[in-house]
Amino acid sequence: MPTPNRAARSTSCSPLIFKGVIMDWNLVGKVGAFLLIALSYLIRIPYARRAGKIEVVKRDRDMAEIAVLLLAALGMMVLPMLAIVFNWPAQLSYTAQPPLVIIGYAVGIAAIWLFWRSHDDLGEQWSASLEIREGHELITRGVYARIRHPMYSACFLWVIAQALLLANWLGGLAGLVAFTTLYFERIAREEKLMLNQFGQAWSSYCETTGRLWPSARAAAKPQP
Repeated sequence: MPTPNRAARSTSCSPLIFKGVIMDWNLVGKVGAFLLIALSYLIRIPYARRAGKIEVVKRDRDMAEIAVLLLAALGMMVLPMLAIVFNWPAQLSYTAQPPLVIIGYAVGIAAIWLFWRSHDDLGEQWSASLEIREGHELITRGVYARIRHPMYSACFLWVIAQALLLANWLGGLAGLVAFTTLYFERIAREEKLMLNQFGQAWSSYCETTGRLWPSARAAAKPQP
């Protein structure tokens, strides 16, 4: 018979016995983190192929842009995958907490939906870099009717979910640090590129939208 103290301790561990089934919450979290990476990659493939067929007429790319893109890939995919597959670094792993994993799944579902919707509304104008393509239009439909950069919003949800799902201090938090760095390095440059391309139309659009979430002014704007 376990003592009361030992029994109390056992309920706080990651493996949870439910109706005879042992639930390993570290594994459940790893599955969720893997699905985030895999689904985001699968969502992006068809849009990247379509966009690749259209000529780029203007590009704002320098070493800083390349560096933050590589940093984002490292933090959002490479390091999390090392933690998922190899539990590396093992010394930075910890016991997953079921409530955090459950919240992580909820945030992850929202991230994937917004990630897909952002790509679908943007269509063939998507680009990983700061680029203007031939025939580029200012997209104000769908989620872009309320938010100027919903793909960034989706990525922030992604890295927050990753931190909640992946019980490894490096693999779990690397994406949050990396993507935040990318966002602050390029957001002003991206909006300047849009202003130079679309002029007053962009300025008017900014007045009725928020960068990452709907603004109070956007609430009164009718959906296209």
